[in-house]
Amino acid sequence: MLKDLSHQVDLAETSEKAIKLFQKNKYDIVLTDIGLPGMDGYNLAKTLRQFEKKTNAFFYTPIIALTAHAIHNISRKAKASGIDCILNKPLSPEYVGSVIEKFLHKKVKHCHEITLDTSEDSQKKVIDLEDGAKILGKDKKTAKKFLFKLMASLEEHRQKLNYAFRSGSFKKLADVSHQLYGGLCYVGVPHVRKAAKELERSLLDDRTHHQVPIYYQELMNQLNALEKEFDTVYADDSNKKKKPKKTGAFL
Repeated sequence: MLKDLSHQVDLAETSEKAIKLFQKNKYDIVLTDIGLPGMDGYNLAKTLRQFEKKTNAFFYTPIIALTAHAIHNISRKAKASGIDCILNKPLSPEYVGSVIEKFLHKKVKHCHEITLDTSEDSQKKVIDLEDGAKILGKDKKTAKKFLFKLMASLEEHRQKLNYAFRSGSFKKLADVSHQLYGGLCYVGVPHVRKAAKELERSLLDDRTHHQVPIYYQELMNQLNALEKEFDTVYADDSNKKKKPKKTGAFL
């Protein structure tokens, strides 16, 4: 089913094989049955979490468990084991695909978040000049100027974030994200501003350091979405700015 959904999959028939694969490779997500032969899904999850902790892993890998039993009977034990989400079997391709995509795109960190109402956020514009004007206490024309200033430095910010994240330094990433958020506070880009704020917040609290990769990826996703929206809405304005000024004619 996962391969049909165009995912690359490594298959482990036992927990022992799964542990060896996990120790050798970096996975975006782990799916496991609860009722495995030998070591069950709970103990597998515990072992994987212990390995992450022991190796001080920078990436927190979501673990999704599958079961044919009633979820409410095992949810507390699953959470204590380090499992992020439990799905009831049988699974339809549409359902499991939807859940996995939400985890892969960092839209959720736990299964119960999948059903949360996000209509308020989804209704917000990627670029909102009214929002920017309100923040600045100015008009939309001024808000647009601030937006263009941000877009002119967007690639530089993205490269700095990427370098800091790959260096594995929380301090370096915190400094870069703080600098970016300081500028975003004055621009009408609500989704990017929220993502930058969440990343900075996770970096400042030792208890949420394991969530940093989730918030980092969400910020990068939002920066990409902003760039795409800007290129679509302001394509003509951008082209005008790129055209050289006419200073004379030469034959």
